[in-house]
Amino acid sequence: MSTPQSSALKFGACPKCSSPRFYYNWCRQCEFYAYQTLYPKWTCQNQDIDLVIKSIQANAGSIFSFIEYIPYEKFQKIKYIGKGGFSTVSEAEWIDGPRDGPPTFEHKDGAQDPQMPKWERSGPKKVTLKSLVASQNVKSQFFEELRVLSRHIPPNNTYTIPGLLRCYGITRDPKTQEFMMVFQHCSQYDLQTYLSRLPYTTLPQSQKLISQIVNGLKEIHKSGLIHKNLHSGNILIDENGDAYIGDTGLCKPVDPAKIRRASEPIKLTFRRRTNSSPIESKPMNLSNGVFGVIPYLAPETLMSGIYTKSSNIYSLGMIIWQIWSGQRPFIERPHDNELQKEIVNNNLRPIMIEDMPIEYKELISSCFDSDPLNRPSIEYIEKVLNEMICENGFNGEGGDLNEREAKLGLEIGIKGNGGIRKVLYQERQRVTPHRKAKYISRLIQILNNKTDVNESKY
Repeated sequence: MSTPQSSALKFGACPKCSSPRFYYNWCRQCEFYAYQTLYPKWTCQNQDIDLVIKSIQANAGSIFSFIEYIPYEKFQKIKYIGKGGFSTVSEAEWIDGPRDGPPTFEHKDGAQDPQMPKWERSGPKKVTLKSLVASQNVKSQFFEELRVLSRHIPPNNTYTIPGLLRCYGITRDPKTQEFMMVFQHCSQYDLQTYLSRLPYTTLPQSQKLISQIVNGLKEIHKSGLIHKNLHSGNILIDENGDAYIGDTGLCKPVDPAKIRRASEPIKLTFRRRTNSSPIESKPMNLSNGVFGVIPYLAPETLMSGIYTKSSNIYSLGMIIWQIWSGQRPFIERPHDNELQKEIVNNNLRPIMIEDMPIEYKELISSCFDSDPLNRPSIEYIEKVLNEMICENGFNGEGGDLNEREAKLGLEIGIKGNGGIRKVLYQERQRVTPHRKAKYISRLIQILNNKTDVNESKY
């Protein structure tokens, strides 16, 4: 953690107020003063959210760890991309772009006007707008996780923490009155789309993707947060093949009642094991339902609807398995109550593929443990991955097969510049998804302990 003394030594003192800088050209005191003069001049029409934004600005330690309210008219070329379970995603061009330097003050008649601070900006920048469905009356608690996460962004010389998308701020659609998060733009694909366009993944490619995702999740956990919607659709790949975790802590629905009514009705029928006749299911709500994608939800989440760091590790294991297999988990079967019960009662997990290195098989198996207490921490997973990099010589930069891969040829099924691994990978890619396999977040009814879960699972 930076202290005023260490910061002054590294970044110097502010030439205006002599306070120690916490980052290059970043004086927290001057920044706070500049934004304070602008507070009366803007509002997102929600006092709670205004306070959250102001709090983040007041505590920002660098240009990369603060957010701002961006008027909707500052965006152009808005293009609809797609819709998830409870959000709509568009891309747009931010006319001014993010800040590029410290504040300056306009001069009038030779005197400073403290009411008019200005910042240099990057100029037009493509961004992603994520509309939060039914967020017109959102409460500030919805953005509390963003506040916590922003405080843990370390000052560095990159635009993002590796593995995490940068959030620039918040805007509001004047027509729908829905709030929108403004994120760093990933111009390529989600993880599965990216994998489907590859002939197969090499060891360095897989290592790079996994390491970046692990690093992103580590930062989330380090911030005291839990990702509440971790699945491959929220892993985004940019034009350089770098992976980022999206929906960082902001994935729970704002107004579940509205979203439930607006979504396709979910019909679930439960059967008691002692009686083949159907029993009536209860109406779903947040007390007996959970938002997510069934294959990525940990057994305890399917039973309780509760997310934990350990349930994130289970989801991470599923994503690592997907990177190696090239296909989504449980793609060949319906994602229904029966699948939930098999995951919980019978420890159903995806089959380990034959061309996967043994180190990864062991790591994934530990993430899949039915007892959350037996799953590794994200720090331990990072340690294991780093040891594999050192031992195997993976450089994490992607590219062609290296010497270590050639030595592992028999074990992982790679021969030459393709061979067995390429054939098996492409065969898995050709599996036809079941029409009831759902990979979009939706409200899922949690299992009933009295009728759906074996006694040993209590």
